[in-house]
Amino acid sequence: MRKAARDYRILTPDKYEAVYIPSWQPFSPGSGSNKGGERAPRQSAQRQRVVTVFVLCVLLTGVAWVTVPARIFLRSPYTCPSPSSPRDADALISPRHRSSPVLLPAAHPDFSLSLTYDTAVCNSFDIVISRLDKDRCAKVEASSPPPSNNSAFLEYARTRLGPDSFHLQVDGAERLAEEVPSEYLGKCEYLFRFRLNNAGRVWVNASLLYENYEAVRERVVEPGAWPKDQPLLLRPLVPAPIELDLCSSACPLFVPSHLGDKSLAVVSPAHGTPAPVALPSCGDAARAGKLRGGYFPLGMFDLLYPDYRQPVGWSSTRLSAGHTRWVPYGCEWRHDGRRFADPASCVDKPHRALFIGDSHARAVFDLVSHRLSGNKTIVQKTVKSAHKNATHGNVHLDFTFLPHLNKTFTCEAHGSYDSVTVSTGTWQAAVDCATTDKVLAELERLFTTWPRLAHECRRPIPNRNIAVLDSSRSRTTRFTYLNMPAFHPQLQRHDGRTGARLSFWNERFGALARKNGWDVVDVYSLTKPVAIDMTLGDGVHYVGTDAAEPAADDVIDRLGLCGETGSKG
Repeated sequence: MRKAARDYRILTPDKYEAVYIPSWQPFSPGSGSNKGGERAPRQSAQRQRVVTVFVLCVLLTGVAWVTVPARIFLRSPYTCPSPSSPRDADALISPRHRSSPVLLPAAHPDFSLSLTYDTAVCNSFDIVISRLDKDRCAKVEASSPPPSNNSAFLEYARTRLGPDSFHLQVDGAERLAEEVPSEYLGKCEYLFRFRLNNAGRVWVNASLLYENYEAVRERVVEPGAWPKDQPLLLRPLVPAPIELDLCSSACPLFVPSHLGDKSLAVVSPAHGTPAPVALPSCGDAARAGKLRGGYFPLGMFDLLYPDYRQPVGWSSTRLSAGHTRWVPYGCEWRHDGRRFADPASCVDKPHRALFIGDSHARAVFDLVSHRLSGNKTIVQKTVKSAHKNATHGNVHLDFTFLPHLNKTFTCEAHGSYDSVTVSTGTWQAAVDCATTDKVLAELERLFTTWPRLAHECRRPIPNRNIAVLDSSRSRTTRFTYLNMPAFHPQLQRHDGRTGARLSFWNERFGALARKNGWDVVDVYSLTKPVAIDMTLGDGVHYVGTDAAEPAADDVIDRLGLCGETGSKG
């Protein structure tokens, strides 16, 4: 067996060497010598040899039957990945199956890159990036000014991030991107774990973004100044994307099923039609903050025969969407607000929804309105406007542009809404270059006071006839927080929207929102793998990328508008 994973062979009993058992034939009376007393001793000797051979045959057969299963048992089976059985993203490679480190070609004189992979699991590998000058690393770690006054943020920078910041992009069988290492090993060595859930070849690209903790360094500037002097380097660490072929040829390639109008298919009796697999709804996992999924390449049918026109990048002829589809792990969306479902049940009951905050709240307003209208096309772009509204059946939608959310929640302005969806944080990171402490205080006030004020607005008024009370006052208000999307470093804005900063903020702010009863839509995880496609448009909005559709599915589920009567779509 070769050591390379792509040459790994699945071991089955017929692959082992056959145990040779000599043929045995009894003594024939007509054979041999019949002279005098020679016959009996010769027959006795021959019988002894026959018995000996028989015993040896039995022993060899027994050994063969015992040792072959034992060898199979001791040999771990080869594992093929699948979205239906996703791997833990932080799973460690067993030392028994860890390959020897493979030194990758480097394009930067200050860093080396090495790869190790799991010889028993398809597309499971680690990449370690190491700064070669350890003395310089030690000086930066020891003498560099603290990048933040927030103790939790500082601990994150020192023990999880490290002085340097990188961007790693994985494309091919699955799309992934990371800017925060899975583990900081110390001494400027950074470990990135990749546990793909699809077989096939992948390409890995790596870039150096920041040094000396500049990815998370905080400073105090005038609010609204929008400093664009962040020392972004964006230097390649490899001369070209590195192709990895780490899977057994026996592992099947997962292709997302077609969601639109189905093609006619002739199924042979030998294959038959696979029985559909019933999956639970994704709603419970999403509300618990445990919803995971991945972007997988579409099949040739979807590429050649898309149901509707795909978005084309503003500055490029390459499509900015339609290459992949986000597939949730272990669940499926069932609500009637899905793209190819009938949204009639979604607009049947009265509901007033407010989307408020920055332009990402406006983008979600457009996505939800597009779905509720029954339109099956893809939203190509979102039009800037300080206020928007739309009505579909008995559902009314409003959008208000208020990126800092610096106005008080009032019953007159906000008390009549059944749901409030908020997006904020990107202006604080980019325009204000705000510190973690400042943004944390703002969002803590938002998450705690708005639900309380909404409850006060809907509380029955004393000395008022309940029979004539507005029905909207008898329902609680749903609050949903959209965390900040990812921004690709090729945006070249040189502001505070670094992946290292937003990753920490989204984790902390999301936990704070859930603690106060808010739903959280993890826009960051949806946009991170496809953020590079955002640069084909305006660079900052994910409308027109493959992240828009799963974001719409998630938000519509949080609104609680829809039934589950439609077909899969």
